[in-house]
Amino acid sequence: MKFALLVAGTAGFAMLAVFAIPGTVVGSASVGFHHVVERSGFAQVSLADLNPLRAIFDYEKRRIQTPLTPEQLGFHPSPPMTFSPIAIVPPQSLKLDLSQSFGQQAQMQIEQNNRRMQDMQAYARDPTHWVGPPPN
Repeated sequence: MKFALLVAGTAGFAMLAVFAIPGTVVGSASVGFHHVVERSGFAQVSLADLNPLRAIFDYEKRRIQTPLTPEQLGFHPSPPMTFSPIAIVPPQSLKLDLSQSFGQQAQMQIEQNNRRMQDMQAYARDPTHWVGPPPN
C-alpha cells in the first residue's frame, strides 16, 4: 500500500513539474533536442542532452545574454517632476498677539511648581501630619 502511494505521489509530482515549466522553455528545449539529433544522429546523443534542467538553464542563459532595451524589459521612464516655488503669505486679517497668553500660562505654571515644592518640603519635615497621598 505504501509503495502504491509512493508511486502515485511521484507521478502526481511529475505531472505538476511538467505543467510548471513554461511552454516556451519546453519548445526551445525540443528544438534544441531536434537540432542535436539532426546534427549528430542518435548514436552520439548523450543523457546530458536530454536533461530538461540543462535545457532550461541554456534557454535562460541565452535570454540573459541577448541585449534588451529597458523598454523591452518593461521599464518605462517617467517624465521628470517639475516644482514651482510657492510663496506662502499669511493673510492680513490674522493678527495674533501671543505674548500675553504665554506670559499668563508661564506664571500659572511657576506658581503650581512652587506649591508642589512647598508641599514636598512639608511632607519631608513631618510625614505623619500629612493628609492624603504623599506629594510627587
